[in-house]
Amino acid sequence: GLNYDSVLENCLRFIDLRNERGEKPVIQIRMILQEKNYHERDIWKEYWLSQVSKQDVVSSRYMHSWGNGLKSYESHEDDSQYDGKPCISPWSTVVIHADGKVPLCGMDFNSKLQMGDLETSTIKEIWNNEQFRRVREIHAVGDRNDIDLCIGCNVWGLKVKTNH
Repeated sequence: GLNYDSVLENCLRFIDLRNERGEKPVIQIRMILQEKNYHERDIWKEYWLSQVSKQDVVSSRYMHSWGNGLKSYESHEDDSQYDGKPCISPWSTVVIHADGKVPLCGMDFNSKLQMGDLETSTIKEIWNNEQFRRVREIHAVGDRNDIDLCIGCNVWGLKVKTNH
């Protein structure tokens, strides 16, 4: 497992390196709010705002279901508000796993709905393949709940609390 102190040290070192080199990448630090840590949000936010630059983003958002992959997930919002609304991911995001497999989106961490594989196709071929076109069509006509992974998904609509 990960060691909290080591991860924290690595994050702070990354910020320092960026600042020392005068580089421009925007750093985004996000806290996933859960019942067990919600009370820590304000202290966490204050700490990270003191570590990053004004162009960086410090945000928090509620946990989501990882494409309905979490059995014990309870939404903090009325997820029905997303029914019939297309997700932006099929038009804006391509995710590539370490093994070269391309899932539908970042929520499909097990590649349940594999859209392609870089072992056999290019990113352009996968992005324009029939599977991706079909998913886009399903979303565009408001039928995203016809895709198991997308049923009730609220990832792109979750309210994000930021420093802006």
